[in-house]
Amino acid sequence: MPPRIKLSIFDYIQRTVTYSLIGMTGWTLFVGWQYVANQERLAREEANGTAPPTPAS
Repeated sequence: MPPRIKLSIFDYIQRTVTYSLIGMTGWTLFVGWQYVANQERLAREEANGTAPPTPAS
């Protein structure tokens, strides 16, 4: 196998890994931000008394 083809295969793998890492990081940030925003909204509704009562454990 000529070294140029081998290099392009490694290049492709490296690019794929890099893009997937960037995508996972962005997705994690998005999900985390949604979770925090939801928690803040729930806390605000609870403070206002507009949230449904949480069932007693």
